[in-house]
Amino acid sequence: MRHLAGVVIALALVTLSCVLEAQQAPAPRAMICDSVGRSIPYATVQSSGSTPRVANDSGVVLLSVPRADSLKLLVRRIGFQAWEGWVRPDAAGDFVVRLIPLPQNLERVSIYERDTPLARTGFYDRMERVAKVRSSRASGHPRRSTCGTRTGPRCSSKARPSSASDR
Repeated sequence: MRHLAGVVIALALVTLSCVLEAQQAPAPRAMICDSVGRSIPYATVQSSGSTPRVANDSGVVLLSVPRADSLKLLVRRIGFQAWEGWVRPDAAGDFVVRLIPLPQNLERVSIYERDTPLARTGFYDRMERVAKVRSSRASGHPRRSTCGTRTGPRCSSKARPSSASDR
């Protein structure tokens, strides 16, 4: 009987150590990068039978599956070709997936410039002109309004159209 109790205790200790070892094993980690080796942030990674997870800003995601010698993964990211297949861990124990960037063809781009006084004369010429206007105001010269009168910055009601039909 004593011998049977010793065997049961030994078996319980072995089982307990296996359970503790399984609990302490870190979750498998997948690293997503491009063909050059730069990390790809925010890629979605799904292992077979689990929910998709999103990689962090360094392209790393902790998977919710038990560690194995190989995993079947589905990896997606906008601008890259989706990847699905089996991957084995590298020397550090990480599952590295390399995505291939998709070619992006752009339409022809046309840039049009509006003809403005600043574009015609340049920034510094405009600054000199503004400085002259400021100095003339400081010396007491009256400012002309856009209507051509010396009454101030606003036009008289006769000079402006009052409704859409007058325009």
